[in-house]
Amino acid sequence: MAGVIKVRPATMRDLKGYHACFDAVARERIHLGMVAAPSLKGSRGWMRLVLDARCPFFVVTQDRRIVGWCDAGPRVMEGFRHTVGLGMGLLPEVRGRGLGARLMRKAIAHCRRRRIEKIELQVYASNRPARALYRKFGFRQEGRRVRGRKLDGKYDDIILMGKLL
Repeated sequence: MAGVIKVRPATMRDLKGYHACFDAVARERIHLGMVAAPSLKGSRGWMRLVLDARCPFFVVTQDRRIVGWCDAGPRVMEGFRHTVGLGMGLLPEVRGRGLGARLMRKAIAHCRRRRIEKIELQVYASNRPARALYRKFGFRQEGRRVRGRKLDGKYDDIILMGKLL
């Protein structure tokens, strides 16, 4: 029986749960650029960077367990600070329930409030559900890295997408 699912802003208290969720999605070797989570220290640094910049960072909880996230990391280089890079993931057991759309709505609204001008992301061509979600929310393809990834002997194109706010 499924527990109560909530989408809420992340806090540093979510570090271990976020890290475990990220690691589980990464180890699927399908959706993320990494095949395992960074160290806990690395995840701590990332969370702190995003939260300190007041950029979007949301988690999906099922009861107390983190089962998904969406973050929009700030660009720190001069000339790119008007943009953020979006990342998200959901554990397999909660996919297909509209949680990606809930996360997107919250992340986009947060970016607008912060006067962020553009959200950018990368998605694998093989990830049709994610590409459809991003298109639904107004993201447009801006480029394609042909055979940008080769993992386990299989190539995948990387689709570069963006949304102007």
